[in-house]
Amino acid sequence: MYLGYTINGIEDVAEKELKGKKIFSQRVRFSKQKKEYKSINRVIKIIKIFDFKTLNDIVNQINKIKFSFKGSFKVECERTGNHSFRSIDVGISIGKIIREFGYEPNLKNPSNIVFLDIFDNNCIVGMLVKDRICKRDYRVRINNKSINACLAFSLIKIANVKKTESLLDPFCKDGVIPIEAKLLKIKKVFASDYVENNVRNAIVNSKLAKTKIKFEHYDITWLDTKFNKNSIDKVVTNLFISRTDKEPNKLIKEF
Repeated sequence: MYLGYTINGIEDVAEKELKGKKIFSQRVRFSKQKKEYKSINRVIKIIKIFDFKTLNDIVNQINKIKFSFKGSFKVECERTGNHSFRSIDVGISIGKIIREFGYEPNLKNPSNIVFLDIFDNNCIVGMLVKDRICKRDYRVRINNKSINACLAFSLIKIANVKKTESLLDPFCKDGVIPIEAKLLKIKKVFASDYVENNVRNAIVNSKLAKTKIKFEHYDITWLDTKFNKNSIDKVVTNLFISRTDKEPNKLIKEF
């Protein structure tokens, strides 16, 4: 069995993509690996799931595991919640146990990563399969007001945009939403932004993603002149307003 890590609130999208089941917040269990993942950021192969009270409980449970892998290893631990120990304490303790089984540690370039996910009184032990999936290779120009690609993909799925429908993103920023839409084979994708530099960055990212999208630079008030009435089926966008934006209330009202 495998475990996919996603964003809180979009587990249902990940369940459909993985054909799996949410077992904890942000965590979806599934049985078969995929060639690529869209809604999750990390995949581990599950070794053991248990609850605990102390660090000694974790150590005792790990001692019962018969690890089976080839090559060197390192231990990575992510911990959330209030505990009497630190993530580094877990890593050191578990690394020592695995070393005693005859495996060679390599912190810089390991062949295998033993991953411990500790949250509240739960502990999941697994072998890391893939990580940082939301950081798509095509995103070399990233807007600090943008969203990650897993969320962009999920928004398109939540909006139930069909391949035959038209999608518009009038605040495209670095282009992540329209690019993810094109990668989903949605034919009619339109994108624009009122910041010219955003359009330039989106064009660069789109070329790297090998998606053909016409990004345009114009103010939101021009939408009525750009599209005929009822010509757009779905609008999916990230209307992020910061302190540096001029007249934010006016911008929202116009949209």
